[in-house]
Amino acid sequence: MEILLSHKSALEYWRIHGRAHGDSKQRLRRRKAPAETPRLKDVSSLKSLGLSLPLDVIVSTPATRRRSKKVRPHLFSGMLEEGCINKIGDGLYVCSPEFCFFQMAGELHYYKLIELGFELCGRYLLLVPGYDYADPEITKRGFRNLEGSLTSKKRLKAFLERMAGALGQRPLLRAIRYVADGSASPVETILAMFLTLPYKYGGYGLPLPQLNPPNDSAQSGKQGSYHRSSNKNRFRSDLTWPGTDILVEYDSEMFHSGSAELTKDSMRRNVLTISGKRTITVTKSHVFSVLEFDTVAKQIAKGLGKRLRDERNKEFPKERIVLRTILLERYRGG
Repeated sequence: MEILLSHKSALEYWRIHGRAHGDSKQRLRRRKAPAETPRLKDVSSLKSLGLSLPLDVIVSTPATRRRSKKVRPHLFSGMLEEGCINKIGDGLYVCSPEFCFFQMAGELHYYKLIELGFELCGRYLLLVPGYDYADPEITKRGFRNLEGSLTSKKRLKAFLERMAGALGQRPLLRAIRYVADGSASPVETILAMFLTLPYKYGGYGLPLPQLNPPNDSAQSGKQGSYHRSSNKNRFRSDLTWPGTDILVEYDSEMFHSGSAELTKDSMRRNVLTISGKRTITVTKSHVFSVLEFDTVAKQIAKGLGKRLRDERNKEFPKERIVLRTILLERYRGG
């Protein structure tokens, strides 16, 4: 029996296991989806993966698309193009991160889809509710960090272009336009979205920043350099705009891993100051307050030489509330 995990189950797989399985990078060539819906005993054999039920799977034959409390089959009778499937075990497959993003367009609000794009192209993964994570610190933060991303903006775009003609492709390509590589935490994603989404989506329409790019200019700092990456001669800032001296750093114990991390953040900002960079610090208070974040956004815009024109867009005030409600919901009370 072959099983192809898809949709929510595929997303849970990537969030739990990342690329931990030795053959998870094995992408299959063009092929058909499994013909039959998994039997209950086959679903039970996947318990060790930690996925929630019902299990989302793809099948190619309508007659075998049996739905139950444990299985939710999705019909895909055509050929699955190269890059759609990763092999993760004997007879077990999972939809690739790019194909998963494509599938989740029908499951998520547009803003959550953009947020998912940041996550898949970033260096963190959100936790799956109900899964038992060994590290209590990870459980407290609500996400875990990665050495490398599951995919990239370039690969997402290339995949969707190969899926030309598929339902929903145009909105997906539009969503990718607002995604950036390299986010290291959920709040960095939220900051980037708040600052850069168009006014009609509740954002401030600023240029898309680079997230956590290696910063070579600080290497010559007399006080040494702090590194967040594996390269000891480099370090990373949260949000930066090439060609400008503006850097944005987020400072909160809610999203960093404790006082040691906060000390390192402070050291990093000191090095940036020495190297001539203007660092704008954003706190939890700024993020959760509409008025305080508005002040920060205007400060950043001024540093970038941009003039905000949000007051001219009638949709902005209402849509800003929608955007903030959707993206900040899981952090309320944290």
